[in-house]
Amino acid sequence: MYESQVALLENEELLQTLQTSRRTALEATQQLSTSRQTEAEIDDARQVPLLENEELLQTLQTSRRTALEATQQLSTSRQTEAEIDEARQVCGGAKDVRLEPIPIEGHTEMTEEEEANQKAQNVQKRHDSTQTEKVVARW
Repeated sequence: MYESQVALLENEELLQTLQTSRRTALEATQQLSTSRQTEAEIDDARQVPLLENEELLQTLQTSRRTALEATQQLSTSRQTEAEIDEARQVCGGAKDVRLEPIPIEGHTEMTEEEEANQKAQNVQKRHDSTQTEKVVARW
């Protein structure tokens, strides 16, 4: 796999991690909003002291856990991003760097020609699939 492909995979993984972190942070914000609304409703009713309201306490604990998880994921994402940037700087624009394949028992390594043929077949399959989708969409 070439360095540009490795960098692309790392970028995709980083984007997925960031998106997950953002979703988690959004969920935590929504849960916190729900907790505040519940707290306000209870306060207005003044039927049960806040510390005795099990539902409110569970919601607050869940919100706190979710916020902590989101913060940790965001921190991990930022650290991973920094490590990727550092690795890119260390490589310093090296072109056509090829990683050594790891032998897998029972599998043989493809030649460059076989690899090129495989890639061409995959491109053709994607093209055929896209064409099929276009035809189906017209119907």
